Amino acid sequence: MTPLSDLCLQLFALTLGFGVLGWCLSSLAAPPPIWLGMGLTIGYVVWVGRAGLFLASVWITFLVSLVVGLKIFPPHWLEYFKYGFWPLSLMAFWAAGVGLFALLGNYVQSLPARHRLLWQGLALVAIGLGLAAGIKGVPHGVFLQP
Repeated sequence: MTPLSDLCLQLFALTLGFGVLGWCLSSLAAPPPIWLGMGLTIGYVVWVGRAGLFLASVWITFLVSLVVGLKIFPPHWLEYFKYGFWPLSLMAFWAAGVGLFALLGNYVQSLPARHRLLWQGLALVAIGLGLAAGIKGVPHGVFLQP
């Protein structure tokens, strides 16, 4: 594959991944400040690359801590407490979030210097579209079905 097709494939994978992350956040009924923080964290990692991974890891850990501390669970999760569904789901959310931000940081580091700003802008737009698609997917998703 050419470097251009590699970048497009990576960007597509990031868009799908952040779409799933948006779906998870929507299923937990994340309030607007959480979405703003997610957008700012994504923007920061897109701007600085791997240097933003510590902030992204702290952000994802903070989100999981909020869910546990404030008991923000979808109603049907309560049925599955005895089966360990909710801790496994939160661990998967944390691992996927940190992994996606690591992939995003590596993607930004691999961008060619010549058109770096263009590719960063494309990444922001594509990831934003992925999050928006994830938000729209919640009413039809299985997460809201008991």
